Amino acid sequence: MSALRMVPAPEAPAEREPAVCARSMWLFTRTGGLMHVLPDLAAWVRKGEVVAEIVNVFGELEDRVVAPADGIIVGKATNPVVKTGDRVLHLGVVEAAFAAVAEDGHA
Repeated sequence: MSALRMVPAPEAPAEREPAVCARSMWLFTRTGGLMHVLPDLAAWVRKGEVVAEIVNVFGELEDRVVAPADGIIVGKATNPVVKTGDRVLHLGVVEAAFAAVAEDGHA
């Protein structure tokens, strides 16, 4: 019988300023294959930056997914096997000002 061993908890990440997103969007694949999402969670990306690459089973590049706006990564896919229409990542978009009225379906 092995003895129970205590493992120290990882150190907390450095404090960051919170990001307030005015809106968010999911990005989706246009083709299937093996996908690698490049940025980490909470990473900032610029409009036009490549955020994922999809290759076929031979390792040949099939498609690149680019950020449609400047924003922060708030969620991302972790399964490398994708088909057309699968989620790539969730992009939070920070804007200078919120709209005066939110059109979110609530009265």
